[in-house]
Amino acid sequence: MYKRTILIISVLVASVWFWATVKPWLYGNALFSIVNAWLQPLIALMVLSSVVGLSFMLFKEKRLKLLVSVLSGLPFFAVFGLNYWFLISLGLLIIMHVYASRAIKEESTEHTKIKTRIIAAPHGNPF
Repeated sequence: MYKRTILIISVLVASVWFWATVKPWLYGNALFSIVNAWLQPLIALMVLSSVVGLSFMLFKEKRLKLLVSVLSGLPFFAVFGLNYWFLISLGLLIIMHVYASRAIKEESTEHTKIKTRIIAAPHGNPF
């Protein structure tokens, strides 16, 4: 039970961190010339993507996956404000997350694990 709560809270925290660091980077003068300007949004994006992907792999219920999708895009409105186009982008984000969730589920069910220790054991391999 606590694992779900921790993952959901970490998605929200990573999303807030990502969108809060993107705004100064977008509205700043030096977009790519100064490494410190884009390094923190890049790290935040990697953390957010990792946490969202991990939650898609671990959550089986569709409502929890939908909650993760909404929580990853919802802090955007707190940072940038509410706009008609932003609502459309949230819908696109949810559609892309549904597709990603299906791809992750399909990959995890079709994944074949080969145990080399079992194969190598009859041949005298000490490992």
